[in-house]
Amino acid sequence: MWVTRFAPSPTGFLHLGHVASALFGWRYAKPGGRWLVRMEDIDPQRCRAEYATAILEDLDWLGLKPDGAVLYQSARMPAYARTLAELDRLGVLYPCFCTRSEIAREQAGMFSAPHTAPDGSLLYPGTCRHLSGPERARRLAEGKPHVLRLDMEKALALVREKASLEAEAEAEA
Repeated sequence: MWVTRFAPSPTGFLHLGHVASALFGWRYAKPGGRWLVRMEDIDPQRCRAEYATAILEDLDWLGLKPDGAVLYQSARMPAYARTLAELDRLGVLYPCFCTRSEIAREQAGMFSAPHTAPDGSLLYPGTCRHLSGPERARRLAEGKPHVLRLDMEKALALVREKASLEAEAEAEA
């Protein structure tokens, strides 16, 4: 059974790109699958409840009815907070103080081919990954704006370690 989802950000009204994406997911899930709708409403400056309502009304008008309750990302913030706390406990998170424009400038200065993700967005060059503990603490204490990033090297090492331990336990059984 296929499960697909349509996940618009309610920052405006439904447009043709949304319709194409929603219809593709809906058609792919039918027959026998499930088509879900998840509102990406976690940007309080840009997301509006009236846009979410309008999007759902338009989907209904188009005959695209979700197979289940609409999930609002904003309602899941406590779960995300628990997950972030666990990732922090594992030591795989670090604060990044770079702005998007700083990351873009860093990208422009690289000599090799542009480093972009499959969706075309810029990849983070890792500028803040190697800040010392005291430097991170100083910037945080000063209230510098930041985001949390996942240290993929550390995270992958944990995953590999867990997989190795599970394989050993399985071999011993």
